Amino acid sequence: MEKDWVKDYRSTLEWGWFTDVPVAHLWEYLRLRVNFTEGEWMGIKIKPGSVAISEARISAETGLSRQQVRTALKKLASTKEITKVTTKNYTIITVNKWEEYQGVRCNATSEMPNEQPSANQEPTKKQPQYKNVRREEGKKEEYIYLGEFKNVKFTADEFSKLKEEFPTDYQDRIERVSAYCASTGKKYKNYLATIRNWARKDPKPQEESTRRYEQPW
Repeated sequence: MEKDWVKDYRSTLEWGWFTDVPVAHLWEYLRLRVNFTEGEWMGIKIKPGSVAISEARISAETGLSRQQVRTALKKLASTKEITKVTTKNYTIITVNKWEEYQGVRCNATSEMPNEQPSANQEPTKKQPQYKNVRREEGKKEEYIYLGEFKNVKFTADEFSKLKEEFPTDYQDRIERVSAYCASTGKKYKNYLATIRNWARKDPKPQEESTRRYEQPW
């Protein structure tokens, strides 16, 4: 049975096409429309993340004109968000990195470090086990690389402190920094300190309902 939901991320707000309404609308439609599991259409296997569809049908189901659909598809293809294969009889549109969006990354435990031993495994001094751990050249400390772009690094101690200080939204804060650094090319010496600093610049709770949210950068 196919799932009736898809994952989305706040980093989409930083996406280059987000303010292009036809493109953003078509992107959302395609993410909802593609196959979640492998299927078959007219004897052709359609993989997860792909859909066999016509521009006319997309236009009818999205409310976009045929020209808007054509232009939006070209834009999404130009930035490699999608791949489009057209033949005389059909068109297959594939959302690139679909498995990354909805497979590995849709499982919260796959994106964040795994700190729980298996059922028959006794906790040891080596627990917790972290994913995406690397040691930078010339440094003794190992770093955990997190975020959509794997560009936000913490030591195990820093990551523990982050979860203690922001227990309900530390993942969102990591994604926020990850998207910003990816879009600007900026790097920070200490990402825990950066998240703390951004948190201090966030609007106070009583102000959130009366003024527009301001980015901390």
